[in-house]
Amino acid sequence: MKYLWVICVLSVIASIVAFQAIPEGMEMPATWSADGDPDRSRPAWKGLFIPPAVMVFMVGAFAALKWVEPRKENLQKSLRARDGFALAVVLMMLVLQFGTIAAVLGYELTKMRLVLVAAGLAFIIMGNFMGKNRSDFFIGIQTPWNLSDEDNWRKTHRFGGKLFMFAGAMMLAGTWVLAEADIRAAAITCMVVPTLIPVIYSWWLWRQEQAQESSE
Repeated sequence: MKYLWVICVLSVIASIVAFQAIPEGMEMPATWSADGDPDRSRPAWKGLFIPPAVMVFMVGAFAALKWVEPRKENLQKSLRARDGFALAVVLMMLVLQFGTIAAVLGYELTKMRLVLVAAGLAFIIMGNFMGKNRSDFFIGIQTPWNLSDEDNWRKTHRFGGKLFMFAGAMMLAGTWVLAEADIRAAAITCMVVPTLIPVIYSWWLWRQEQAQESSE
């Protein structure tokens, strides 16, 4: 966790340095239309400091789990997974921050493609650590069925981890082959589907167990 705080500090410093190069009154796109065209702007300094602010908040939230997580023993056994999830968020914000700094310095980068890269990296990292995470109330895919059954939790997260890594790989590949107008729909699909399917799978595992118990 300490190295994540170091990254946060360096990110803040990078934004402060880049802030010195912002022309007075400069604004940057904040949201984009379905075609990938900017449809709302905001002051450039906000774009510089939002990513490091999110990093600091999220790393702090992950660090605070040791005080608020009811299943502290499981959390202690899942510290690598916790740090992996935190790393995924940090790297995602770093990619977005890189895009903002590049724009401030005059380089043109397609923001929506950067979003897809950031999300793809985050999903691959989270998927890699998902199967290593023990049952808890804050990290991973929580359902009523896997929170009450360790076996259900384990199977759901192993399956979900594979889906997350596949979706992440698809997002990274999409940055090279998708047209600008298709990126938003692809990003939403690749984020929602691998999150929803493990929930259904967890319910299906529970139903299978219930059916087996009824037949005995």
